Amino acid sequence: MEDAMGNVTVLDQTLADGRSGKFFNVDFVNTVGETGMNCGGITSSVDGRIWTAEEWFRDNNKSIAFNGTTAAVRDTANFTIKSDIEGDFNNKIVEKYENFNYMVEIDPMQAKAIRKQYNWGRQGFEGGVIMPDNKTVFLGVDNTPAFFLKFEANTAGDFTSGKLFVFKEDATNPWLEVDNKVLTNMLNLDSVSIKLGATMYNRLEWVALDAESGMVYLTETGSDSPGAAWAPALAKGCKFGAHHTARATAMATTPDNKAYTDYYGR
Repeated sequence: MEDAMGNVTVLDQTLADGRSGKFFNVDFVNTVGETGMNCGGITSSVDGRIWTAEEWFRDNNKSIAFNGTTAAVRDTANFTIKSDIEGDFNNKIVEKYENFNYMVEIDPMQAKAIRKQYNWGRQGFEGGVIMPDNKTVFLGVDNTPAFFLKFEANTAGDFTSGKLFVFKEDATNPWLEVDNKVLTNMLNLDSVSIKLGATMYNRLEWVALDAESGMVYLTETGSDSPGAAWAPALAKGCKFGAHHTARATAMATTPDNKAYTDYYGR
């Protein structure tokens, strides 16, 4: 509660699930399953809805069970998805680590998760933006290679159904559709994007909308020497963002060479 002088008093309250007190952790476990390294996310400028990003990308159960210790600290039993998202998701059983790395919508007033956006794919997400139409979502992935994603909802404000696209800079139609109703596609979105020859970036993080111009801006964090990380996707036909090729040429090298450095991003 805030008074006329701008002083804030935190009041006791009781949530719908019976928790009482002044401060509450968001309940993910009893709603959508655990999350890992919640980072960045999205706050919609249209209606204030909030998504938290699971940046902490996991490739196997061992990486979530041990967490740098010698004894297992997390249960790794298979997870059964419970979801209202259109497609091949509800009641499907996945390995525990496969239920990490999504954008997760939360209800801050009740301190609980609403849903994991399985239809936006499994990625090391950092940021994103909801456009004024309340249908279009641009998503940034903190990875190398990172792929730039777009989701278009069928109905404004309803992100349980719609289409997912990955960006290919040199294509006539640069937005290539991924079938986001198929669970295996969403679990392995990197592989699907590579197969489509999507454009590679170096750690896409924050994404923001300039409300006056309607332009979307995204940050590319960079990394010291990204060449080795890009190499597998490059070998399968992906290309670098044109700015990386131009920058590497100016450095008398190529983006996949260890001599190419990208310390500060852009």
